[in-house]
Amino acid sequence: AFRSNEELKEIGEKVTRVRRTQKAWTKGNALGTKGTTKVLAPTVVAEVQDLDEVTTLRTVASALKAQTGYEIADTAITMRKGRLEGTQTARFRVPVTNSELISKVARLKVGFLAQ
Repeated sequence: AFRSNEELKEIGEKVTRVRRTQKAWTKGNALGTKGTTKVLAPTVVAEVQDLDEVTTLRTVASALKAQTGYEIADTAITMRKGRLEGTQTARFRVPVTNSELISKVARLKVGFLAQ
């Protein structure tokens, strides 16, 4: 149905498989209210280590935008406790097409270091 419907033809060319889930079955061109469609693109995981324990998601996102030009939502960043006491690590996914922007910056300066 994805490949034959003119409105969904572009999506249908990229679909490799359709699977049945417990609550929804993608049948025809209507997903209804139970199903969702998500476009998946190849991504890489970027990690910023040794951040101060008071660093916020917003601080990481604004430093990333200021130094690389890549804008990311605060909700797309996850923080976890770092290896050293008083530190934390930020992780986020970047599309492969934008990964070059991130890799150009060897060290992302976050917080008071960015000023």
